[in-house]
Amino acid sequence: MEIKKWDRDLPISWLELSDMFQDKPNKVVVSSWTALDFFGINDILIHEITVTVPNGYNPVKIREVANVKQRNADKYDFQIETFNIEGKLVNIHSPERAFVEVIKEQKGKYNDVTISIIKRFFTKFKYDSKKLIEAAKKFKILNEINNLRAFNQ
Repeated sequence: MEIKKWDRDLPISWLELSDMFQDKPNKVVVSSWTALDFFGINDILIHEITVTVPNGYNPVKIREVANVKQRNADKYDFQIETFNIEGKLVNIHSPERAFVEVIKEQKGKYNDVTISIIKRFFTKFKYDSKKLIEAAKKFKILNEINNLRAFNQ
């Protein structure tokens, strides 16, 4: 899998982000739009990094950073991939799981950016169908994902 380096102009870098995670590396996962950007699926400029942590875990270090959006979720703990980025371990949700999370957030109302991501994901990105179906089931949007997949094939 090709890994692109974080090349956005954010006040926080992947290295700084991974430094925050080192005390609890298995608890913090880069997710949603940020994960899609990491895998080269998202082409919009994002202004914050989205991370997911388990319910009940509230890391002070993350809350202190203005450009990090923290989500608490029961569903954070599946399809996690760990990457070594410049010597630091960073957990990132799989592109399939991140894609499903973004679609779930849209609640069926897709703007131009989301439509662009949907098209790119299904036509230009080599995704794992099993992971996509697993994530869609967990987020209870299997029919929506199947419809999008059929429409974009």
